[in-house]
This record gives sequence, structure tokens and C-alpha cells, in this order.
Amino acid sequence: MAGDLSASVSPDQRERIIRRLSESYAHDHLDDVEFERRVSEAHRVSTHSALIALVADLPAEEEDHSASSRFPSTVATNRDTVRASESIFAILGGSERRGVWRPARRSRVLAIMGGVDLDYRKALFPHGVTEVTVFCVMGGVDVIVPPGVNVEVSGLPILGGFSNRAGSGTPGGPTLRVSGVAVMGGVDIKEKKPKK
Repeated sequence: MAGDLSASVSPDQRERIIRRLSESYAHDHLDDVEFERRVSEAHRVSTHSALIALVADLPAEEEDHSASSRFPSTVATNRDTVRASESIFAILGGSERRGVWRPARRSRVLAIMGGVDLDYRKALFPHGVTEVTVFCVMGGVDVIVPPGVNVEVSGLPILGGFSNRAGSGTPGGPTLRVSGVAVMGGVDIKEKKPKK
């Protein structure tokens, strides 16, 4: 057994421990600081015993199975450092984010006679709330989220519109909060399953 514990860590073992930490965080067994510290350690440690030590004081995995329904497999999370903010512009043109990408905690989106496409189906969401503030003038912003993401919308339409056709999300899952102003333009949020 000692030989097993001193063996090098496989990617699957590391992923299982990080999943356990995420589930414990979702159940409030870990605070933000401790969760981030342990996840960073999980990426760094090189032995199985050091990896197991990161979850040794947490509730048994059986008690946390309900968390798997709170974080559907269609929602990926960013376990690395999260940028505080980013800006996305489309002026008389277009801009898009799709595929695997890491959204910042807060995004500012400016669309003036242009279009912005934000496809979150393969995005690695930060834990908690991700904020998108839109300023749209005679343009459009299309947002696609995977099932399981909680979407909150509070926008001011002026001869324009905000449309939220996303599902109800999952308690404890990541939240996308969209706000801003649409002047003679539109912001459309819809839910789609990730492409295979």
C-alpha cells in the first residue's frame, strides 16, 4: 500500500480529487480561499499520498453524490487563475468567443453597428457569478449557454430588446449575469447542448 501512495499521480486520479474538491466547495465544506489553495496543490503534487491528503478531512464521497447533479457534465469549470475583467468590441464588424475559452469574472461587451457572439458551451466557467455588461447600439449580442448554467438578465432596452430563452439552470451551478443597455439593437440569450 505504501508503494501505491508514493506512486506518481495519473491525470485521472488528479481529476477525481479536483472533482471531489469542487463538490465539497459546492456544499460549503470549503471556503473560497481554501478551495483555491487545495486545487492549486492538486495540480502541483506529484505523489498519490499528497493528493489524498487534500481530501482526507472532507466528508465521504458518498455523501456528496448529489453534487454531480448540481454541476452537469455539460458545464466545465476553470480551476486555474481567473482574470478579473476583459473587454470585447465589435464596431462596424464582428467579434466572437467560442470553443474552449476562459471567461473573465467580468466582461464588458460593446457592439456598435456590429455583432458579438459569446458561445459558452465549451467555456471554462469561473466558480460563482460571471458578469457580462453589454452596451449595444444598432447591433446585436448573441449568447449561448449549455444546460445547467443559471442565467440572470437585467437590461434596459431602448427601441431594442433583451431576450432570455435559457433554461432554469441548476442550483449550485455557475451563474451568468447579463446586464446593460440595448439601443435599437438586441441581446439574445439561449441554451444549447455542447456539440459532440
